[in-house]
Amino acid sequence: MAGAPSTITVYGPDDKPIEVPAEQAAGLLRSGQYGLPEGAAVPVQKEDGTWETVSGAEAVQRAQSFKTRIGSAADVERTQKEAEFSGAGNKALAFGSGVVDSLGLGFGDAALVKGAELFGKGEQTRQFLQDADAYAPGSRLAGKGVGFVAPLLASGGTAAAGRGVAGTAARAATAPARALIAGTEAAGEAAARLAGGGNLGRFVRPVVQQGLEMGVYGAGQATSAAVVRDPQLDGEALAAAMGQGFLH
Repeated sequence: MAGAPSTITVYGPDDKPIEVPAEQAAGLLRSGQYGLPEGAAVPVQKEDGTWETVSGAEAVQRAQSFKTRIGSAADVERTQKEAEFSGAGNKALAFGSGVVDSLGLGFGDAALVKGAELFGKGEQTRQFLQDADAYAPGSRLAGKGVGFVAPLLASGGTAAAGRGVAGTAARAATAPARALIAGTEAAGEAAARLAGGGNLGRFVRPVVQQGLEMGVYGAGQATSAAVVRDPQLDGEALAAAMGQGFLH
């Protein structure tokens, strides 16, 4: 499960505060040798899975039951996020963001963030993408898969590409990926000719083509990860992430 580490501050037999894993907190409190800080507000999970914040004294009392789970603010946030991303709306948005990321050759997440910044929504978009990866990874992965294969379906004038406005929109959305495919195919053909054709040329062509495609997608993914993670990213760091992603 994604999220920040879940720990609780308790006081041991020597009256010194220590951090313990949240799943151990109730057992320690039941032992009678550990307590909670005075005035602490402690999340306690109820039987329906939701959380209730109670006083330290109340938490110690409830911890006497073996069914009680003492948690942290991270646990409460995690449960809330899981509930938010269990709904169809956020799953659909996560799926859509995955499609955009792949159609953008891996640069899609970075483009979403930078576009949102123009409207003062950059931080919200960063947080959504991070949460989508953590709490709706299946939807994100499915969207990326669709975005990856869409250019093949929409390639020049095929029946799958469709006609009219829908077909035009599909071809426009997949233009970057189709351009990359065309470019890497040309590079592969050129490399095969330089290799003298024959068996060596047939070996070199897909190696060059796939290597370039993976390099571009790698650069895009590294760039997007850096932009989503760091709002203060400068141009030099961005270029470094892009280069490292291309070569990785």
